[in-house]
Amino acid sequence: MTGLRGKTASLLLNRIPGDQRLEVVRDVTSSLGPKSSNADVGFAAALLKLQPETRSRSLLLDHLQSQVENGCDLVADAPELEQEVLARVIESIAQSCSLSGDGRIENGGSTLDSGRQKRTNGIANDSGPSAAVDMITNSLRFASRRLSAELAEVPAQQLFSSCLKLVASADKSIASSAQEALHALLALRSQVSTEEQQMLWDRIQNLSSSNDASHKTVGYSLWLRWTMEQSLDKSILAQQTYWSLIVEALRNGDSEKRKCGLQILRSSVDMAIREPSLVSMVAAQSNLNSSSTESIRKQYARFCNTFETIVLGRYLNQVQLSEADLDFLSSPQSAVKPVWLYTLLSSAMDQRLQESNRKFIGTWIMTANIRVDDAGSFLTFFRNDFIPWVTAGYLFTSSLRREEGQLRCQHGDQLATYIAQLLQSYSELTGDIADAILDSMLARKNNNFAYSMVYQVEGLAQAWESVEGLEPQAEQLEKLAKISTGSAIPDVARDFALARCWKLCYAYKQKNAALTNSTIETSASRWQRLQDITKGLDAGISAQTNGTIASSALDPSKREINEQAALRKCADLIETLDRGVDQDEADRHNELVNDLWTDMEYLEYPKALLIALPELVLHPELVSMASVTASSNDALAQTLVKKTQALLEQADRRSYLLAPIVSAIRDVALSSPEAASTLKLEDSILYIAEHPPTTTIDSQLEETASCLLKSMDPSLVRFSYEYYFGERASYGFAALIDMTNRLGNLNNGLAENLLKRILEKWVKQRLPPPTVSQWKTSLQLQIMLLCAEQYLPRANGTEARKLLKDFYHILSVEPLPTLRYIIEWTIARAYIHHPSLGQTIFDELSTKDHHSNPKFLASLMKIGVTIAKTSTSDEAFAMKLATVFVPLAASSKVVIRHEAQWQVPILLDHAREKQWRSIIESTAFIALDDFIRSLERYSDPPVDRQIDQLDPISDHNLIHLISGPWWDLDQVEQRKCQHSDFVRLLANSSPALPAPCLPLGPPPPSSTTSSATTNTTQEPADAAVNRVRRNVNTISSTLTSTPLPSSALQTKGTSYLATRDAARPTSLIVIASLVDNPHNLGGLSRVSEIFGAGALYVTNPTVASSKDFVAVSVSSHFHLPILALLPDDIPSFVAEKRKEEGYTIVGIEQTDRSVLIGGDGKEVVALPEKCILVVGSEREGIPAKVLSECGLLVEIEQVGVTRSLNVQTAAGIVLAEYVRQRRVEKRERAT
Repeated sequence: MTGLRGKTASLLLNRIPGDQRLEVVRDVTSSLGPKSSNADVGFAAALLKLQPETRSRSLLLDHLQSQVENGCDLVADAPELEQEVLARVIESIAQSCSLSGDGRIENGGSTLDSGRQKRTNGIANDSGPSAAVDMITNSLRFASRRLSAELAEVPAQQLFSSCLKLVASADKSIASSAQEALHALLALRSQVSTEEQQMLWDRIQNLSSSNDASHKTVGYSLWLRWTMEQSLDKSILAQQTYWSLIVEALRNGDSEKRKCGLQILRSSVDMAIREPSLVSMVAAQSNLNSSSTESIRKQYARFCNTFETIVLGRYLNQVQLSEADLDFLSSPQSAVKPVWLYTLLSSAMDQRLQESNRKFIGTWIMTANIRVDDAGSFLTFFRNDFIPWVTAGYLFTSSLRREEGQLRCQHGDQLATYIAQLLQSYSELTGDIADAILDSMLARKNNNFAYSMVYQVEGLAQAWESVEGLEPQAEQLEKLAKISTGSAIPDVARDFALARCWKLCYAYKQKNAALTNSTIETSASRWQRLQDITKGLDAGISAQTNGTIASSALDPSKREINEQAALRKCADLIETLDRGVDQDEADRHNELVNDLWTDMEYLEYPKALLIALPELVLHPELVSMASVTASSNDALAQTLVKKTQALLEQADRRSYLLAPIVSAIRDVALSSPEAASTLKLEDSILYIAEHPPTTTIDSQLEETASCLLKSMDPSLVRFSYEYYFGERASYGFAALIDMTNRLGNLNNGLAENLLKRILEKWVKQRLPPPTVSQWKTSLQLQIMLLCAEQYLPRANGTEARKLLKDFYHILSVEPLPTLRYIIEWTIARAYIHHPSLGQTIFDELSTKDHHSNPKFLASLMKIGVTIAKTSTSDEAFAMKLATVFVPLAASSKVVIRHEAQWQVPILLDHAREKQWRSIIESTAFIALDDFIRSLERYSDPPVDRQIDQLDPISDHNLIHLISGPWWDLDQVEQRKCQHSDFVRLLANSSPALPAPCLPLGPPPPSSTTSSATTNTTQEPADAAVNRVRRNVNTISSTLTSTPLPSSALQTKGTSYLATRDAARPTSLIVIASLVDNPHNLGGLSRVSEIFGAGALYVTNPTVASSKDFVAVSVSSHFHLPILALLPDDIPSFVAEKRKEEGYTIVGIEQTDRSVLIGGDGKEVVALPEKCILVVGSEREGIPAKVLSECGLLVEIEQVGVTRSLNVQTAAGIVLAEYVRQRRVEKRERAT
């Protein structure tokens, strides 16, 4: 085309006289205007080339510049003028840009010369600010595209200075265009001057430190491109600020900035180690002389991979596999500066990361011997990141475990041990570490999780008391004294903190006798006084009568004074009742009880008064008085019933109240037969059975604190949980079960009524019942069993048959194994009491429908064998049962077949013991028995088979009911009491008690292991040391023997194959080279073809023959060009596409500059028609090098909580939105 224009211009000029040719050229160039086409410009340039003329050349240049500023690049039609136009455009940019003197970012960004005029062949057109923005943007874009090595030094410097200013513009289009121009300029120039590098670095610092997120992104992107294209001056690399900004990006940036930071770090380390004077900037002091530069480079490369795996990848299994790298980074062998380790750990403790990952890292910190050779960085991390995480309340509440009968907080114990070891291991930092801990507690004194304070203080005290020469400073003890007197600290936690503080102050005073510090002296004297007080404490004391440790030293508040007054009033009233009262004083005592109750409500239910009230409300004298006067005046009786119920309701939320209230009910009910009706005992028992209190987290934490308090000093051994709260809730459950166990000998009708009321509710439950229901408790069925045991012996056959039918019904629908066990126990006892009903079991077992309720049939088989083994059963019953088992052992239902096969040997063993010949001589039974015993599972039965066995005679006792092994059939409910509770209960009871229906039974065998109490969060200290040593050796050998992958950010170390570049121009291109899963690549092929992509780029096109690829892609890869593009080549490929063909690079990535697609109205994000869509890898997303090339980042709006979409799903959504927008544009153009 250009040749044709030249010939046409030559023919024209040849036909024109020589003296008129200049005029023709002037006329042609003067005629160029806004509507002139490319052909017009090309023709004018051809004429000018044949007939040069200064004024015409100037007009043509003006026209070309004007078109550039308007967004039309016509220079391609006049290539010989390209450099002149470029110089003019650069000059125009410089004139339009007002540079500030100090180079800082100003509030308004760049100041554009909005009064500048556009030119069209010398005609000036006024333009406003928006037009000036468009002009500068278009000029910058033109400069980016047309920059070449031919550009002179002066305009290059001019463009460089202008872009440095404009890159900080408040207008994003200008900033983006200036950034692109700078990228092109840095790529073009092999090296920039020291002065220019300093200017660039100053601008990067301004941008990176800006409060504007977009400026930060531009700053780090520019910095990344600079390190990729240039070798930085050593004066810049020697600045600590340089490395501090990288730390800032890694610690506080989003995923894009962190990726940029990692790549910048890698490139900067490579540059630093080439200059001997800069090695100290990257190498740890301990390895400065021993590590080679190559070793340093490898270790930093590995650090980057570890950072990406933990912070960016965030998959827990991969984080756990990074433990060896963490151990190496924290070891003395690591050449990586400690600040980078703390940066990694700080980022890993970010609240935005999954809690499982944070917990793994936090636990690793507490078990690893972390390096502290950079004390300042370590203390910053310890104070700002580690302490806030490690003191979070949920870590303490979720790690409560009972070990060997003692409740422990595993996280708290681990924290205390870690603090103690930290102080012992780094004596030079003892004061700073202790101050960091104490200052943190003081800063959150009234908003701190109280029990974290307990374990932090315990850790400090362990270190100070166990290491010779390691002692607190006076200022630290003063801080501890302030902490222990903070508000909103629970009783036991406060007493622990005070006692620890006093003891430490006493020890400090002993060593520093000349000290004159009022706080320490006062605390030391209080410790001595506490020692004197504890000598006079006997076994029967409690916090309610003797007060807490805090009450002996701190002035009581007005509330506490009122509580003490109410307690004295309660004690005086109980003392009066103990001496005996007249029956005609019921009204007066009713008034006194109500008055005391009003005081308790006013004081908001203080613990001490709550614990004391049951003894008053259920005092035998009051109950007797209410029983006598109930017929004439039931006011007192109603008050006692109402207050008893209110106390039971309070026990729902305060489990410590259960023992005193139930013990008082039991004492009065078993000593006074009329009390049952007066107090409506039936309702109380049912209420507790349906609402069994559970120990609250706060109560459990108070118990763990009391364990620490007791172990602090031998003199404090009496300050146990019982001292503060009285008997545990388990004692109350034991009292309830024991009382119910004796009701039949006290009130025959009460046991019957309780049984029928419980049974009615279970029979009428909605079907099908859920596996776990809030209203169903094992305690209800335990009460039902006890009541049935007392009622069935005196029930007639009809009543027993009706009860048995109801028992069968609730057994048939109940899904929970532990509850089924109690029901089976109850049914077995019913058959023992009424042997004549034994034949009814065969009516259920003979059913032909084995599929309707297999669990029910399995239970019937167990019950049948249980009955056959009792003394009331005979050979005929066993023979009939064995006959029924034969077809059931061949049932198609696994549950029925296995149960029958399990019960046959048990029945045969009993038959042999009884010498029932009809059974033991049957060849069919013998063959079946031999076959079952030969099965592997029979000799190695599962745990459930071992613990669900029931002997209704030998197992029929309270201990088996409350703590038998059958409780482990499921973990829905835990045992509520134990043998020791009954021992204490009976020891505290009157010997004249009604006889029980169930004996107590022998104590259960002690268990040395328990799955519920196993400590799985800690490992022995020597094992941890060996693990660390093994990990360090492994990484060391890897670094010296295995080359690292060349990829900057990939953690998988894939070795990519060399492939050809088969790019094909098209309006939509999808790049999936970062994706390595064939299944996902097949999905991307499918959605790319469906939505009309011109090509799909992958690492190796041979993946299209993969079975996994084809399974998802179906035939899409036959209709879509699948081309090769290496991951490392993506940045250069997309940069060339953008520059030469005008593509916009769009990445699917969640960053702070990402925009949501698919919005409504003004929120619609326009996807450019010429678009290259980059899809990130499954784990790491898009690397920093590629992100820096992306002009647009998009993300998909999420409603749920799942972190991200699968790559093929995300790409499909974006491609669908692209097609939708093209369709809308086409429709708009048509209208």
